[in-house]
Amino acid sequence: MAFANPIVLSSPLSSIPIIYRERQYRYDPKYQLKSEMLWSAKVPGARSDALLWTYDGNGNRLTQHDDGILTDYVYGSNNEMTDAGSDAFTFDNFGNTASIVGVETYSYDFESHMTQREASGGSTDTHEYDGDGRRMRSKLDDASDWTNFIHDELTENLICEYTLVSGTFTIKALNTYGLGLISSNRQGTIGNFHFDCLNRCVFVEAERFVASYRPKSRTKVPTRGPRTSRRHGPPCTLRKLPPRSGNCRSGACRYSRSSRPSRAYAPLRRAER
Repeated sequence: MAFANPIVLSSPLSSIPIIYRERQYRYDPKYQLKSEMLWSAKVPGARSDALLWTYDGNGNRLTQHDDGILTDYVYGSNNEMTDAGSDAFTFDNFGNTASIVGVETYSYDFESHMTQREASGGSTDTHEYDGDGRRMRSKLDDASDWTNFIHDELTENLICEYTLVSGTFTIKALNTYGLGLISSNRQGTIGNFHFDCLNRCVFVEAERFVASYRPKSRTKVPTRGPRTSRRHGPPCTLRKLPPRSGNCRSGACRYSRSSRPSRAYAPLRRAER
């Protein structure tokens, strides 16, 4: 039996930890997320939010309907997003997002690693990388001190974030891995991730999220011989993809196609979409 994308994500209300609300997801035949429905926990059967998306033939998102608020997306000849609603984007010669016009600008090194984000209001993020392209330290929002990152040399997983100020060593986050991320401790807030036999995240203990999936039967395709081939739905994940360089700010964080896009993040570079 094969499985498609997650269809339900349940989480408790912060003020009523034993009552759950649900996010229900629907996908098109290409496994592109086409709708997200948020159902109220206080009023059973009452919908509190709804989002709908449409796509073009290349898989680019064309529209977003957020409870009646329409956002249109426009793309250039290289499938780069040039407009998203009232926001306009520019790109450099390597396809990296150079700016959101009037909002913020981005700078990159010769390997297209983002080195700086500067907002129109004046705040700046600065990042530095090692020779393997891993982000080693960052200053966010004009911070005076660096946040440093430690990676596993074998798997390149991010295992620690820390600051070192005037000789004082402070751990900000610790991650533990098995076949994937199984535990995260961020300044005392511990999250444990539980997976099923297909290595899909089904429960996040700290946030008490519960995910469910719709089973999809395998289709047998006859061949000339007695053997048959089987077709499976593509594997998908509910989790955010870990940032390549250890920080989910300023466009560095990438998402699986089954995740709802966050308007708090800068757009992805064209090569990563």
